[in-house]
Amino acid sequence: MATLGSLPPELMDPILSYMDIPDWRRLGLTCRSMHAVVAPRLYKAIIFFDTLRAADSALRAAQRHGSLTRHLLLDVTFDDCFSVGCCIATDDVTRCPYIAANFGQGLPPSGETLLAGDLFPHLQAVTVRFRLTDRHANFYYRAPTPMPGWNRGWVFPMMEDVVRAVVKALCRNTRITKLVLLNYPPFDPLEFLETPEEVSGWKSLLGRLQNFSVTFFRHSINHPIPANTHDAGFLDRTPAAFFDHLRSVRTLNVYHSASQPLALRPSSSVSGSPPPVHFRRDKMPFLEELRLSDVLLGPELTKCLADLATRPLRLTMSRFQATVA
Repeated sequence: MATLGSLPPELMDPILSYMDIPDWRRLGLTCRSMHAVVAPRLYKAIIFFDTLRAADSALRAAQRHGSLTRHLLLDVTFDDCFSVGCCIATDDVTRCPYIAANFGQGLPPSGETLLAGDLFPHLQAVTVRFRLTDRHANFYYRAPTPMPGWNRGWVFPMMEDVVRAVVKALCRNTRITKLVLLNYPPFDPLEFLETPEEVSGWKSLLGRLQNFSVTFFRHSINHPIPANTHDAGFLDRTPAAFFDHLRSVRTLNVYHSASQPLALRPSSSVSGSPPPVHFRRDKMPFLEELRLSDVLLGPELTKCLADLATRPLRLTMSRFQATVA
């Protein structure tokens, strides 16, 4: 129906000349009826990328139809790099299409506004799909700069900028009950929150979630990241960042990497490999369904789930490995 409205008058006038005035009225009612039927389906989910053009376009749609939106999906758009020279040997890195959609900025302001959720009174879920890179991964995740032996002083853009912008925007969201983080990089979200209000907003967000899914970065690559990269101790900090605040969660999905499965421990950190994820079920009194992928099935997990007899739980595990006590 919008196509009719976009036709120039020199075409519309002859068309309308063949119609009576009652037909004009019926045509107008049909257009409004079609819009009423199609719009809720068309704007139920808004998908946008982290480029300025895409985020601004999504913002304009949200300003007009945000009341119809239930699901918001941000896709962080970085192309995988197949040439080392493209990423790390370019004199003018701002021209490199593989480095960042918004060089040194994280997200466009319109993207942060969308994630904050103020334009969506009925928003239920947010999905953020982070950059998936299998090559030169440490160049995107806090690689040292300048690199040894290099005399260039510029700094590699890092996914840290994007994660900071996403976390700061989400901590302002007061509506969603479902959050999905795909290919989440090895950063503690709490380190990006600078004020007590932001920390409180993040914990309030997690405490309101009924459905939470997280796929850690290692789940998406085919080889382990070197031990000296930033994520070496990341999993030790996940309790304070995520799991200890999911007090309303009913469905929890946690995925890791087949090349380096994770172990679940119920209490303090235990040295050794693989790294632990502290999982305390007493922090999640309403948990009904737990899905785990690429985990070690050992005594630590048994302790976490020792109360299954009194607190039933739908448990799904895939690609798990058994360990000897």
